[in-house]
Parts: sequence; C-alpha cells; structure tokens
Amino acid sequence: MKIIHQTKFPKLYAKLKTLDANLACVEETECIYPDDLLFTDHIPTTGFYNIHAHVILVASTHSPKMEFKAAMAGAKGFILMEMPAHILKQVVKTIISGNVWMTRATTAQIFDEYAKLVASNKTNEQGSLSS
Repeated sequence: MKIIHQTKFPKLYAKLKTLDANLACVEETECIYPDDLLFTDHIPTTGFYNIHAHVILVASTHSPKMEFKAAMAGAKGFILMEMPAHILKQVVKTIISGNVWMTRATTAQIFDEYAKLVASNKTNEQGSLSS
C-alpha cells in the first residue's frame, strides 16, 4: 500500500510523509492499486468509481455540500488540508480498515438519498405490475 498525494497543498504532503515509515508517499504515480490511498483536491466529472484506490478528498474549508458531492462520487473520506497529523493518522487507519471518514450529517444525507431511491424503485415496480 502507498499514499498518493495529488493536491495543491504541500503542507499536507509533508504531514503524510511522517505518518508511517512503512508507507511510501508519492506525489504522482501511474500505478494505483486497490489498497492505495489517494489524496486529491478535485472530483473528476466521472467520479472516483474508476479509480481503484481509497480516495480522500482534501479541501481548504469545510463545505457540507462538497463533502456530500465527494461521497456520492465515491470518495471514502473528506478532510481539511490543515488537519493535525495525529488526526490524519486516524483517518488513514479508519479508511484502510474499510470505514469512511465523513461527518454524521453527510452519512445521514446519504441514507436519506438511498431511502428515496428505494422508495422510488418500489413505486416504479408497482406501477409496472399494475399496467
């Protein structure tokens, strides 16, 4: 596993390099593997689903709207660039263990969107059965 840094925040890169001596921390790479962590500061128009890594979106300020957009695009985490190193270490541990790093409000919003989708699908199925 390696940490890939693709942001415009050099201080974050410096912090990431100090997290764990066993982790390679690179700024660019052509090979991204499923266990890698990719720190990026933008959301591609296609989302993160075609990137085979754990993606963490990095922002300069917190925006609930941006955090939700990142989650819906497939990011596993949303962090601020000025995050302290000890919290950043916790983010890495949390995400590589299969969990996400998002606020509870964003998690609740994702569940709400999912519930709406399920309800809409049930309505559509019932409508097609009665036709």
